[in-house]
Amino acid sequence: MGELADKLAKGASELRFLLTRHKVADDIQGELYENGVDTVAKFAAAASDEADLKKMLKDSFSIDPTESLKLHAQAAGVVVAWKTAISRVERQAEAEATHEVRDIAKPIPSTDYISMRQAFAAKFGELEDKHIPAKDFIEKKLGELESGEFRAEPLTEIISRDEVDPDTLLPHWDAKGTLSLKKGGSKTAMPSGPEQLRLRLTVLQNTLIMIQLKHPGRRELEDVNFALFEKYKEYLLGDYCYGLRSSEDSGSLVPPWSLVLSYEHAIRKHAYKEPSVKERNFTTPLALHAKRLQPWNANTEQPPTKKGRKGAKGNGKGKDGKGAKKLKEGSDRTPDGKPICFRYNAKGCKNGAKCHFAHVCMLCFGKHPASECTQKAAKADGAA
Repeated sequence: MGELADKLAKGASELRFLLTRHKVADDIQGELYENGVDTVAKFAAAASDEADLKKMLKDSFSIDPTESLKLHAQAAGVVVAWKTAISRVERQAEAEATHEVRDIAKPIPSTDYISMRQAFAAKFGELEDKHIPAKDFIEKKLGELESGEFRAEPLTEIISRDEVDPDTLLPHWDAKGTLSLKKGGSKTAMPSGPEQLRLRLTVLQNTLIMIQLKHPGRRELEDVNFALFEKYKEYLLGDYCYGLRSSEDSGSLVPPWSLVLSYEHAIRKHAYKEPSVKERNFTTPLALHAKRLQPWNANTEQPPTKKGRKGAKGNGKGKDGKGAKKLKEGSDRTPDGKPICFRYNAKGCKNGAKCHFAHVCMLCFGKHPASECTQKAAKADGAA
């Protein structure tokens, strides 16, 4: 009994269900699975016609329909199941062709979706529903793998099985081009905080690993693993990105959450194409944002001006106007394009050598803060 159970376990659940429904004996099923006929597609291709199938039954299973009514019934069950398998495979092929022409993600059989989840669970353990990728999302990523062009989808499209709304109706085209509606949801809300971002990235991680298990050896997925995604999450939410905080007493966050999300998307979009992605999509916007948020410091700047009023605070003239001009004279980048540390030039940067910004003067690019710059003092003397 144990040997037969091992053989039956090799068959795909969809094929097992089909053969069992047509009352094909377990011993026949076991021999089919043991010899590699373990999916509906393989079973449909196992014989060229009905006569060929009956010859296979006679030669391989000693089932001769002419010998007895019982054997005739056994053969009939296999023949009916085989014809049903052919019909299913043909419909699946038509649906895939239609989706390819319409540039829509090809549907995968529910049994394939279940098999991918089972393979993942067997190797890494069971997942909660909130960490299991939705069938629609896996279909999208499989389509991208087939076309050879992975897409950095918005975080709103990375959905889990737990987030699929069965009451949501989506447009769907059948093999004949007829438009219909099917249940299911394809989008969710943008992450509003770190934990939700971790969840989105975990779903993406599990999706790619499931596809990797189904298609081992694909170059596009050879570096995908849990450690890679954990490092990615820690990088985004750690001290180098979201964990950056201003040195002011308010402790306001630098950068804003929206910048972290846009930077995350840019990383996935340009991971293999754009080495300057951090500078263009995070460092520069962050520096500008920090400059806007930085409070006035009497030791380094003149008070900020206000628009709409005449005199010292209105049109840039007078004492405050000169201060604004001095502020504009500074640069936020070194001559080679590296962002300059505003903290270093204002109140002093506590990060020291760990700081990712250049510790140089904003006025002359010397190895001193702007508050100690001789160029600034010389200009002040000349003005006096």
